[in-house]
Amino acid sequence: MVKEIQEDHIPADVWIPIFLDMLKEGKQIKISPHGFSMYPYLVSDRDEVILEKPKREYRRGDIVLYRRDTGLYVLHRVHHVSKDHEFYYMLGDSQKTVEGPLRKDQLLAIAVLLIRNGREISVNSFWYRVSYHIWFALRHFRIRIIKLWRWIRRICGKKDDYVMPW
Repeated sequence: MVKEIQEDHIPADVWIPIFLDMLKEGKQIKISPHGFSMYPYLVSDRDEVILEKPKREYRRGDIVLYRRDTGLYVLHRVHHVSKDHEFYYMLGDSQKTVEGPLRKDQLLAIAVLLIRNGREISVNSFWYRVSYHIWFALRHFRIRIIKLWRWIRRICGKKDDYVMPW
């Protein structure tokens, strides 16, 4: 279903309500993220994310689909949560600036599975959780690390998986 939507370029205001209804019914949805904000964990037009209505409180490190007050739908990680769990602060994996506060009603779904290069990765797996905690700790060095990684890949003759704007 997602592939058809992307290929036909159906506007988000048409397919998002359908997906939101599916989430309310307790179904999972699969989306392919666009943009570079979740690089290197999620690469646009290569990876997919399985989302569902959360069965627990959102917590640090969760990948969440939310809606900004501007109406834009975004897929980022929870950076931190206010003590009363009323406000959430988000951060993309290739970003340094934290976004927030977001209200709980803006958060729509939580990632339960990543499909990376066709391989399924549970967000609950030990190695996945260790890796993103390390990535969180490296927040202020992310852009430098990504640039170094891409430079090494070019030297080794490997194709870039995504063209970064910086």
